Amino acid sequence: MNPVVKEARVGETEVMEKAKRRRFTAEDKRRILEEADRGTKPGEVGALLRREGLYSSLLSVWRRQREAGGLAALAPSKRGPPAKVPEPGARRIAELEKELARSQARLKRAEALLELQKSIGNPGSGTAQARRGALMAAAREAVGALGIAPVCQVMGLPRATFYRGLQPKQGPARGRRQPRALSPEQRAEVLTVLHEPRFADAAPAEVYAQLLDEGRYLCSERPLYRVLAENHEVRERRNQLRHPNHPVPQVHATKPNELWNWDITKLHGPAKWTYFYLYVVLDVFSRSVVGWLVAHRASRPRSPRSSWRKPASARPSHPAS
Repeated sequence: MNPVVKEARVGETEVMEKAKRRRFTAEDKRRILEEADRGTKPGEVGALLRREGLYSSLLSVWRRQREAGGLAALAPSKRGPPAKVPEPGARRIAELEKELARSQARLKRAEALLELQKSIGNPGSGTAQARRGALMAAAREAVGALGIAPVCQVMGLPRATFYRGLQPKQGPARGRRQPRALSPEQRAEVLTVLHEPRFADAAPAEVYAQLLDEGRYLCSERPLYRVLAENHEVRERRNQLRHPNHPVPQVHATKPNELWNWDITKLHGPAKWTYFYLYVVLDVFSRSVVGWLVAHRASRPRSPRSSWRKPASARPSHPAS
């Protein structure tokens, strides 16, 4: 390789020294001050400043430092406030104090949640809406200091219900009048036509068709029903049986072993197209399994009570065979 090229490549990769400011140690400052103090003849101090590359202001600053703290004051110091020397074990003590504060806060919070749970007790024997309103009122008062999630968990109130209750209730939507809706005069005219003797037994569809045959158009078929409904004149007029609305039977359990429910689950057998049927009896109040039985087919079990099995946490009672 050409030595010139080699030298050029070395020069390209050489790391240049970083520029530094000139610094004076305490010994240098003391030496310069002593020499300046010895210079009594005119021009000696000026020559010293030019030789050392200094300004007279630096000599004044160094003299003030020497007068304020002696020679130690001439030592270079770091900028900013002085560093605090940590005491031995101070860091550990600070961590323990923080942990103690957090533990005390958690304990205080837990005590407040227990007091809240005790104060709620039975929300009342009113309607479900009234009980939920009482829970919401108590939750709103407590969430400011205890938080939403812990309060809802203690009170058994879903957080979605709580957030939904915080939203302002909007009033009923105001009906917007359609620009092509019938005016009150037109509605009165439609009702008068429907009350005519020839249309007394006719349905609105028949009235609409007959009026079209006569070349008369009041409105479409749907507004005819709407006008009759506004005047409470839409009812069943056919001679047919009126079936009463029977209320749906409801059951309510207030304690364990008061109401049971049962269910059948289809299970895969050892071979293809073979199944077992698992009968499970549940207590409605406690949601616990009272008894269970595995059968080969889904039918009314006629086995004795001894064939029914109980889980380890089941009640001592057995379902009827």
